[in-house]
Amino acid sequence: CVQVCAGVCRCVQECAGVCRCVRECAGVCRCVQVCAGVCRCVQECAGVCRCVRECAGVCRCVQVCAGVCRCVQECAGVCRCVRECAGVCRCVQVCAGVCRCVQECAGVCRCVRECAGVCRCVQVCAGVCRCVQECAGVCRCVRECAGVCRCVQVCAGVCRCVQECAGVCRCVRECAGVCRCVQVCAGVCRCVQECAGVC
Repeated sequence: CVQVCAGVCRCVQECAGVCRCVRECAGVCRCVQVCAGVCRCVQECAGVCRCVRECAGVCRCVQVCAGVCRCVQECAGVCRCVRECAGVCRCVQVCAGVCRCVQECAGVCRCVRECAGVCRCVQVCAGVCRCVQECAGVCRCVRECAGVCRCVQVCAGVCRCVQECAGVCRCVRECAGVCRCVQVCAGVCRCVQECAGVC
């Protein structure tokens, strides 16, 4: 039979071989729809009727992100929702085979990076986002030296940090198989030297 919807007579409709009634959504009559072989009703999202979507063989509803309806997305074979980062919707991403969310770094959304087969987040160094780096097979963070970000370095097979000598960042040096620091000689930074097998 016809039914009254929004003050108007509407006919019933067939959905998946069965007569289903129309539904009112946001003051307008919307028809039911088939999703994954089942009749689903439209839903209201952010004041607007949105249809359900199929994601990974399952019907998922749209969601509100930053005031806008976004559809769910498939990430690594699983439906993940978009996330809000710094007021903007960003999608999840695959890092090292796993879905990771974007993160905020220094007020900006940065993606996680892969370092030595593991996802590491970017970090703030001297007010700027720097990526972690690999040193001696291990991810080490950048360090701040004399107000400037310097990377760690390998000395004698071990990661050593740069050091400050006479107000300037100098790298450690290897002398006779051992890491020695630069030294101040006559007010100037000199590297240690080897003389007769001794530093």
